[in-house]
Amino acid sequence: MLRKEKPWENERGTWGSVIYDPDDRIFKAWYGGNSGRSRPGAGAADPPRQVLCHATSRDGVHWDRPNLGLIEVMGNRHNNVVVGDDHHDGMGHWESTLKDRDEPDPKRRYKAVGWSSYDWDGPMSGIYTMTSPDGLRWTHTPEPVFHFHPRKGTSDLGPVGDAQSMMIDTLQHRYVAYLRGIPNRLMSVSKDFVTWTPPHICIRAREEEKGNVVYNHVGFVYGDRYLGILTYLHRDPELLLTLHLLTSRDGEQWQRPNMGRPLIDVGEMGEWDRFTNMLTGAPPIRVGDNSTSTTAAWRIAMRRTPEKIRSFEVAE
Repeated sequence: MLRKEKPWENERGTWGSVIYDPDDRIFKAWYGGNSGRSRPGAGAADPPRQVLCHATSRDGVHWDRPNLGLIEVMGNRHNNVVVGDDHHDGMGHWESTLKDRDEPDPKRRYKAVGWSSYDWDGPMSGIYTMTSPDGLRWTHTPEPVFHFHPRKGTSDLGPVGDAQSMMIDTLQHRYVAYLRGIPNRLMSVSKDFVTWTPPHICIRAREEEKGNVVYNHVGFVYGDRYLGILTYLHRDPELLLTLHLLTSRDGEQWQRPNMGRPLIDVGEMGEWDRFTNMLTGAPPIRVGDNSTSTTAAWRIAMRRTPEKIRSFEVAE
């Protein structure tokens, strides 16, 4: 549904979040693009600097790219970019961007978590957060909230890797960061989106899942408990990323029910989604108050071609 149409958009997939904003009555997306410029010291063949783009939709299928005029990319400001490549030399990516409707401070209504590797061997690489009044103009934390290389003798939290997501837990009135701690998945919580608890294990890798197999996950409130989606990295006989269902009663410990197949599988050989189906940094979008509308929203999110749609229902 979102294809490369602009020079600053990626050719081979992207990362990001999609939400439905009931206040504005539109779907909103934040997704990765690139500025076309190389990182300092990188050659022409190396990955370009990354930017964060914004799009909106009335139906979740047809998307508009607003001309925001905020960030200069490729010589002009006629674009839909909201975080430019001047932040950390474009070496960050912001998978989770959510609207916090219960935030009393209007300047912090939107919240995001993302990874930056611009200081790969130093103390400034890791997971950052940022806040915004409108989802367009962002303020970043000056240092990582979770460090890739925690400094000895300090209160730095970590070490963590770069596969992360965020949940606004409305049941327990807290923010939850889901983090990579190879081979396990970690979580940290905060009441104010400023001070966070030391990360602890919430999904423990099985004996045969050493390495980076339990790759990423997201959780969300569903009724009086929690559901989630796990991105699972298959290594044999080929590298495949599939999505699997998670459940939790307390939002702390997560179980993986045996469904006999992935919740969302990869495509067949030769199809565009053959190797990778990764979660977005936001939960599935519920439209209306019944499972039919929920299923429709999942179908929108998982459409492969206009002629071929796959969907799964989660029973109430």
